[in-house]
Amino acid sequence: MQSKRTTAFRRSVPVAVLAGLMALTAPLAPVAAYADNATQQLESELSSARAKLDDLSHRLELAAATVEDTEFQLEETTSEIASLKTQIKEGKEKVSVAQADLAVTATESYKGGDLSLLDLILSSSSFDELTSRLFYANKIADKNNAKIKEVNGLISTLNDQQESLSEKEKQLESLLEEQKASKRELEESRAEAQSYVNGLSSELQAALKAEREAEAARQKAELEAQQQAQQQQQEQQRPQGNNGNNGNSGNSGNGGNSGNSGNSGNSGNSGNSGNSGGTTGGGSSNAGSGSLSASARATIVAAAQSQLGVEYDLGACIPGVAMDCSGLTSYAYRQAGISISRSSRSQYSQVVRAGNLKSSASALEPGDLVFYQRGGVIYHVAVYIGGGNVCHANGYGQGVVIT
Repeated sequence: MQSKRTTAFRRSVPVAVLAGLMALTAPLAPVAAYADNATQQLESELSSARAKLDDLSHRLELAAATVEDTEFQLEETTSEIASLKTQIKEGKEKVSVAQADLAVTATESYKGGDLSLLDLILSSSSFDELTSRLFYANKIADKNNAKIKEVNGLISTLNDQQESLSEKEKQLESLLEEQKASKRELEESRAEAQSYVNGLSSELQAALKAEREAEAARQKAELEAQQQAQQQQQEQQRPQGNNGNNGNSGNSGNGGNSGNSGNSGNSGNSGNSGNSGGTTGGGSSNAGSGSLSASARATIVAAAQSQLGVEYDLGACIPGVAMDCSGLTSYAYRQAGISISRSSRSQYSQVVRAGNLKSSASALEPGDLVFYQRGGVIYHVAVYIGGGNVCHANGYGQGVVIT
C-alpha cells in the first residue's frame, strides 16, 4: 500500500514535464491517462521484482545452508574415519601382541616336551604320574585355546572396523560430490540474484528502496508508539510496585503473524519452510537464551530493530548498510555482550548443545532465536520480539523487517 503512494510520487516529475510539453498541442486527458498507465506499469514491475527477489533470496539461503550442512557432515565423517583408523591401528597392535604370546606358549610347550596322549600313557611309570601329565597337558591346551580365541576375536573386530572404514570412505566420496554440486548451485544462485539486482532499472531500484524505507519508518513509528504506551502503563502501575516489565520493546503487532516464517506476499520465505515457527530457541556462547537476563533480551530486541530498513545481502553484517539473517542475529546478540556463531545452522546447533531449544511458540521470549528449516536443513534465523512477531533480514526484496 505504501508502494502506490511512493511510486506515484517518484513518477510525478517526468509526468509533469511531459504535461508541459504537450500543453500546446493536446488536451490534458491523454496525459492523465499516460500517468495512470505509467504508474500501473511501475507498480506491476515492482510487484514482479519483489516476487523475483524474494524467490532468489529463498533459493540462495537454501543453497548456502545446504553447502554448510554438507560441510558439517563431511567434518563428522572425516572425524569418524580418523577415529576408525586409530582403532584399526590399535587393533593391529593387539593382534600382533596376542599372536606373539601364542607363539611363546607354543614354543614353551614344545620345549617342555609335550607329548601325544599315547606317549603320555606308555611313558608313565605310575598312575599318579599319568594323572599329573594329563592335568598339565589340559592346562597347556586351555591356555592355547584361550590365546587362539583372543587372536581370532581381535582379527574379527579388526575386519569389522576395516569394513566400516571402507563404508565411511565411500560416504565421504559421495558427500564430496554433493558438496561440489551444492557449491555450484550456490554460486549459480548468487550470480543469478546479483545479475537480477544489477539489471533492475535505476527507477525500480529507487522505488524498491523508497518502499523499504517507508515500511521501516512505519514500523519504527509503530514501535515508538508502543514503547511510549508501555512506559505510560509502567508509570501507572508503579504505585502498586509492578515495575518489572522486562523490556518487551518489540511487540509490533504487525498483522498478528504468529511465528510465520514469511511476510505476506513474500514468495521466497512465506511460510514454505514446512516448520514455520515450530523449530525455535535461543542461544549464547555459554548457556543459551535460558540464561539471558531481561536487560540482555531488551538489548537484543532493540539492536535487531535498530536495523529496520537495512538492505539484505548474503554474507553481510554491516550495521546500517547491509545484513543477512544470521548477520543480524549475531549483531543483535553482540550488542548484549554475547558471542554466537555466524550462520543459522551453527546458531541452531549452539542452542541445541546448550539444551535451550524450544518447540512451542508459546514458550518464546523476546530475544530468543527462531529457526526455519526445510527438508531437515536449517536455512534461516530471526529474533523473536514478542507478540508473535520476529525481526529478521528477510531477503533482497524486503531487507530487515518485522513480520
